[in-house]
Order: sequence, then C-alpha cells, then structure tokens
Amino acid sequence: MQAIRTLALAAFASAWSLSAQAALLDFTFTFSNRALGLSGTVTGIVRGLADNATSAAGSVEILSNTDGFGLGEYVGSPTNNTWTVAAGIITGYDFVVFGSFNTAPAVTCCTLYLNSLSVNGTALFDAPDGGAFSGTPKDILFARATTVVPEPASALLFAGALAAAALLRRRPTTA
Repeated sequence: MQAIRTLALAAFASAWSLSAQAALLDFTFTFSNRALGLSGTVTGIVRGLADNATSAAGSVEILSNTDGFGLGEYVGSPTNNTWTVAAGIITGYDFVVFGSFNTAPAVTCCTLYLNSLSVNGTALFDAPDGGAFSGTPKDILFARATTVVPEPASALLFAGALAAAALLRRRPTTA
C-alpha cells in the first residue's frame, strides 16, 4: 500500500512539473528589404515569445537574405526588444539592433530594424550603425513556427517506475 501511495505522489509531481512550464512560441518572418535602395527578401525566426503577453525575444535570427549579408543571431545587445503576442499572433513589435553594439557570436556587421508602429518598419542594413529608409511601407509577414517537442525525461522515468511496480506486484510471495 505504501508503494502505491508513493507512485501516486510521483505521478502527481511529474504531471505538475510538466504542466507548470509556460509554453514559449516561435515565429518565422519574411519581408522585402527596401533599405538603402536594396531589393532583397529577408527571412528569419523569432524565438521564445510568451503568448498573451508582452515580452522580449530570446532569439531573433536572420536565416536568409537574397542581398547576401546579415545572416545570424541578432539578440546580443538590442536597443529595443519588445514583442506582443495575443492568442498566438504577433500584434506588436519593436526590435532594433545596431551591430556596433553587439559582440560575436551575435551579428556585428549589420543593423536590424523591425517596428510595427512605423510606416517604414522593416529594414536590414549592411552597416553596423544603421542607415536611411527608402520610404517603402513595411510588408513583414509572421507565421507560427512548428517545432517538435521531445518527450521529457521525467515522463520516461515515471513510465519505468510504473512498469517496475507492475512487475513487483505480479511476483508471487513466498511464505
């Protein structure tokens, strides 16, 4: 009977620890880069945003740029890093990183500007100290990134404990 109580307590603790972790959301993005007369398409990913909250991104990474510069991680020393997510949708953002403020391994060659309140709210500059906007309105698109969540080790440990308890219970006792 004591073993069953212990297993029940372990099951409750495992379930609570798994549900207590807040899920963080990742979003891919793409925009046409019109900064300084450029005409490339930039794609990237924003990682670690809290749903139904305003929070800082844990990572903002440029994955591709048809103009050929600025690939890599931008969360080093951002000037601004504010993202608002409501019901799984990005509703506001203000992210500015001057490469001159970053240190490697974050990108130091370029400036990334994403701002939902500005008419000219998206730009990737091939200059660590920013640049001038061309006046083209922002056209950034965000989409929820799908990620595979690995099975937590605690769940596997709990399953093993249940299997061991079942084996011990079936073993005949000798008098």
